Amino acid sequence: MCLCLLSQYLYHSSEMNGCVPSQRCPLGWTEINSRCYFLSTEEKKWEESRQQCQSKGADLVVINDEKEQNALYRMNGNQYLLFWIGLRNTDRTLKWVDGSELKDVFWQDGQPDLGGGNNTEDCVEMYHQSPALANWNDVSCQTLRHWLCEKDLCFIL
Repeated sequence: MCLCLLSQYLYHSSEMNGCVPSQRCPLGWTEINSRCYFLSTEEKKWEESRQQCQSKGADLVVINDEKEQNALYRMNGNQYLLFWIGLRNTDRTLKWVDGSELKDVFWQDGQPDLGGGNNTEDCVEMYHQSPALANWNDVSCQTLRHWLCEKDLCFIL
């Protein structure tokens, strides 16, 4: 009886996250290296983009290593795509949305510059026209961009 209730709870929890029992990622999401990713078709400011991800049981993408960076590079084939990632300047320190340490970095030449003397560029975008391992740029959080959400695979019984 307990296993049945646990199974039912997990099934309904997964459905609320957009999961379908027969799929590893929700509809409209892409599985890459055992993670689920959602690239928006619309543009929003950084904070609004993060809220959109959180409403889907996810968060803006945290890029943990070179393998993940390469996998996400031009994931939709658009070389001009700009999208938010989950990296932000908080109290003059760059931090990932999940609180993890910033280890590998993939900045464009001359970045981050925090907006020069204006100090207005606190959010980070990935720009696919730049090389795969040098395409992060800091920009104003008020700029409209696509966004990339990341979440765990759906739980499958």
